[in-house]
Amino acid sequence: MKYIKNEVKIKELFNKIAINYDNNNNIISFGLHNFIKKNAIKRLKIRQNTLILDICTGTGDIINYILNNNQPRKVIGVDFSSEMLKLARKRFKNKKYVKFINSNANNLPFCNNTFDYITISFGFRNIKHKIKTLKEINRILKLNGKLMHLDFGKSNKFMNIIFEFIVNFILKIFYKKSSPYKYLLKSRKDFYSPDELIKLFKNKGFSLEKRVDYLFGIISLQIYKKSS
Repeated sequence: MKYIKNEVKIKELFNKIAINYDNNNNIISFGLHNFIKKNAIKRLKIRQNTLILDICTGTGDIINYILNNNQPRKVIGVDFSSEMLKLARKRFKNKKYVKFINSNANNLPFCNNTFDYITISFGFRNIKHKIKTLKEINRILKLNGKLMHLDFGKSNKFMNIIFEFIVNFILKIFYKKSSPYKYLLKSRKDFYSPDELIKLFKNKGFSLEKRVDYLFGIISLQIYKKSS
């Protein structure tokens, strides 16, 4: 499968895999992604009664971790996949202070300086217009507000080989049609390294506060503060 760069095709891909997305992630990561996401939210140190935006929210799993040990005033999830959002809305149907909006990350329907925290996990990699998205995040995040970014990092060659072998092996066992996850492996290879991301975010008005690498660098967390 060729690496998909067309935004419409990427949206179709995520709509297609939405129903099995969480289960697939559990199988591929042996459940480790849950621990990492939980730990990432803990490191963000969210204050009470704040307004939080989760970009590329998917089925809302990051919001679930936000609500576990925090008391925000409101949490909004944004995603361009309508099928993902159906599952997210069902998950939080009894939470009136959680809202979901179907929107692209590069054109967010919010006023300037709205949010105290913005999170994005395993999603920035799939956004076509990354620079425009960073400008939007900077626009709607309050000064000194925090931005959490979590995604694949750049581990050493040996760990990359092991990771890809494990993922491809699991896909062959459990899934006849594994092409969506082959795309995800390809997108990981073509994504920025954490060092490149830090430089990019800095150029768009964010200063790095914390970086944590998990699983020998396979996954990387960065927490930024809006500095300008």
